[in-house]
Amino acid sequence: MSRWKLSSLPAPTKVSTGTVSRPNSTGGWRVGSPGANTRNIVATKGSLTVGAGNGAVTVAADTAGVASNDIRFRIVVAGASTALSVSVSGNDITVNSATNGSSAATSTAAQIAAAIQASGPASALVDATAGGDGSGIPTATTTTLTNLTGGADRKFGT
Repeated sequence: MSRWKLSSLPAPTKVSTGTVSRPNSTGGWRVGSPGANTRNIVATKGSLTVGAGNGAVTVAADTAGVASNDIRFRIVVAGASTALSVSVSGNDITVNSATNGSSAATSTAAQIAAAIQASGPASALVDATAGGDGSGIPTATTTTLTNLTGGADRKFGT
């Protein structure tokens, strides 16, 4: 059995990530490349898209993390000759699309995204963008609020 004197050991070097295995045949330590367990996964924001193409509205949480999935969103088309409006209750955002005299939706994706951004309470929760040129009219969601999805906390390792 050999003994090592502390004074004879080489000075340690910084290893930011990687794997360390037992000594090799020359007595040195092997340092490998980062493995799957050393990955750093950044936090992501929850989001939801209603509609498609030029009629799509995407809302994405302002803050990242699992809690962003607790934000709920819907677009409602109800009544005749109504105005576009945005209301917020807690983490719930409801957009009432403008309608014509026949109760058909008339708010474009660009108008809805702009209304969300102009609403202090709504813009404190989400950023809204229109798909394409925003000229299309998004399909209304049901009266049920839909949660944003995809929000995840920052993870170290797997």
